[in-house]
Amino acid sequence: MTTRSDVSHQELFEEMDQIWSELRDAAYAVTDERLDQENTVGTWSGRDVMVHIANWEERCIEVIERLDRNEQIARLYTTDDELDALNERWVRPWHSVPLTEAKAYFERTHARLKERVQASPMVRPDLVLGCYPGHLEDLKGLADT
Repeated sequence: MTTRSDVSHQELFEEMDQIWSELRDAAYAVTDERLDQENTVGTWSGRDVMVHIANWEERCIEVIERLDRNEQIARLYTTDDELDALNERWVRPWHSVPLTEAKAYFERTHARLKERVQASPMVRPDLVLGCYPGHLEDLKGLADT
């Protein structure tokens, strides 16, 4: 994964979209029933992982917009426990919606992030690529079990 600060805007965009496409392909390679099965990715389902990625892409959009306006970015957590609680709080509401809506959120949020990345001069690899590590293996693992 690219983490250099000197990566070109276009290279970053292409890498972000490539990784996300692999995530999408892995998630959609299994049945909806399998994607929605609880405790298949630790305590989460594949749906939870997809929503989690979209949640962090939303946060990325917010951060890029703030950076574009030269605003300060507030840290959302300081400990791993706080991060885990935040992730749970963001994922939990998606348990009660149809899987098709969760998939639409996953797709829609990535499309918004792509637009934001292309329009912004304030994009950094650590920010844009930071919500993907480890999740490709999580989603690919759904097909293995």
